[in-house]
Amino acid sequence: MWFIVSQVAGGIALVLSAISYFASNKKYYLFFQIAMNIFYALSFIVINALVAGIDTIVFIFLTIIVYFYEKNSKKTPIIFLILFSAFYIIIGIVFLQDYLEIIPICTSIIFTAVIWIKEMQTLRYFLLIPNIMLVIYGIACGVYTTALLDFLDTIMLVLAIVTWHLKNRGLKNKDLL
Repeated sequence: MWFIVSQVAGGIALVLSAISYFASNKKYYLFFQIAMNIFYALSFIVINALVAGIDTIVFIFLTIIVYFYEKNSKKTPIIFLILFSAFYIIIGIVFLQDYLEIIPICTSIIFTAVIWIKEMQTLRYFLLIPNIMLVIYGIACGVYTTALLDFLDTIMLVLAIVTWHLKNRGLKNKDLL
């Protein structure tokens, strides 16, 4: 029963993630990302993978904080990186049931650190590793729909990286002519 609930929650997260890419503004994008992360967290919590689920909920709060800082044209203080990373580690210590759960702790910290990267291409490279790690974690936990979501995110990142390189290569070739 809980396996099915987990897959359905992950499937809803997958659909919401896909919809978020078509949001017309950052406000709607944030709304879909928050809703997606709620279902993403739920997909892990119902199968008792609490570290991944709770870390995702904590990340939702960070996302909201960063949104309000950006909305007010302010830089998010670096103290949030330290504070939220500490939360992820504490959650891991309290709820760790298996050494595999070190993966969501590490990915949460990486995702948090990525918030302070301004250059998009560098950001994309840094997102590859945690997304691949989460694909593996999702498969290991049996939450195949979230593994698919993370796999598709990885594919989108690779496409964005390749597109950027092709575009810049084209620009360099134009300069040579």
